[in-house]
Amino acid sequence: MQFDWRGRSQYAYHFPRVALNFKRQTFLQLAVYRDYARLFEEEFGAKRTAARAGAFFGPAERSTYWNGYTITAGTNPGKKYSANVIVDGSWKVFDYDFGAGPKFPRVSPAALANPNAPLDPGTGNTTDITASFAWQPAEAFRASIDYTKSRLTRIDTRRTAYDQNLWSLRASYYFTRFTFARARVDYDTLATRVRGQFLLGWTPHPGTSLYIGYNDDLNYNGYSPFTTRFEPGFNRNQRTFFVKMSYLLRRGL
Repeated sequence: MQFDWRGRSQYAYHFPRVALNFKRQTFLQLAVYRDYARLFEEEFGAKRTAARAGAFFGPAERSTYWNGYTITAGTNPGKKYSANVIVDGSWKVFDYDFGAGPKFPRVSPAALANPNAPLDPGTGNTTDITASFAWQPAEAFRASIDYTKSRLTRIDTRRTAYDQNLWSLRASYYFTRFTFARARVDYDTLATRVRGQFLLGWTPHPGTSLYIGYNDDLNYNGYSPFTTRFEPGFNRNQRTFFVKMSYLLRRGL
């Protein structure tokens, strides 16, 4: 349980869990939980007085009990493959009513009536999924893909507060003990952005290194960070080429 400095309860939970372990480094964990959360409008802005409106539309204090479950599974049968997945679902968790950018504006009753209305936190149902898969066919090469999904649907209006999917692809290859190449590409459906990072490195001695890299940042069917206007297709936000060198000088006294 958690309390603020005024002795008011803010958060509590219990989380019973069963963990099962199998052969080939395979496991399964099952859990259910019940949480309690309490919000005060002064945590989000002005506190109401007789002469001033508060940060919330409606009651100045909100609380909720929510239930949920978590399923976690993973396996690593050998050096070449490994996989993990976490699935979490909950009911009556808080939507703070901040909105999630141009794709998902605020969906509270107050915001639907007036987009500039004060915050109107309410309960919603969530789905969260995290999955990863790694492949290493040789000592010198490794690749992995990660996926994360998070979605919240408001209960009182039945509108989607946000729905985000994150994809991340990574790969690395060692040409020699000291020379390597790395690449990473990330895609965020909520931000509608694709980011790429590519690096070539040489580290022959501690303190001595050379890195050559390239970063790219693009929008894909999203909103420009400069004009906030919708832009179809791919549009570049920025790109960077860089070279980083270091050398350690050793001198005895």
